[in-house]
Amino acid sequence: MSDKLSQRSSSEPKPRLWVVSELYFPEMTSTGYYLTKIAEGLTDTFEVKALCGQPNYSARGTQAPKHEVLNGVEIFRAAGTTLNKNVIAFRIVNMLTLSCSMLLLAFRRLEKVIASLSSRIRRRCRS
Repeated sequence: MSDKLSQRSSSEPKPRLWVVSELYFPEMTSTGYYLTKIAEGLTDTFEVKALCGQPNYSARGTQAPKHEVLNGVEIFRAAGTTLNKNVIAFRIVNMLTLSCSMLLLAFRRLEKVIASLSSRIRRRCRS
């Protein structure tokens, strides 16, 4: 970690870190497992948020919450099709629908950030 991050005072907000992946808990395939553990391990230093899909591999059929906080990580799950991943055409459809859904969810989150920033700027301009 950089000295700047380690010297941050407790009153300062943590820098935000987004983890964006198709796989995250409750998917416990290697990618889902490692990304989940890495994200959870970074919560001491960062405000960690995860943007991921619904389970579609090892935890297929599990309906995870669309939004939850788990072990210090705020998780946003995008919807996508869950067609048979063993048929290449269906797998491509799954990837495309999840990608579009994640992009839309990311833009909605970005819109809230932009709205928050613009209201702060207006308040500072009035002062």
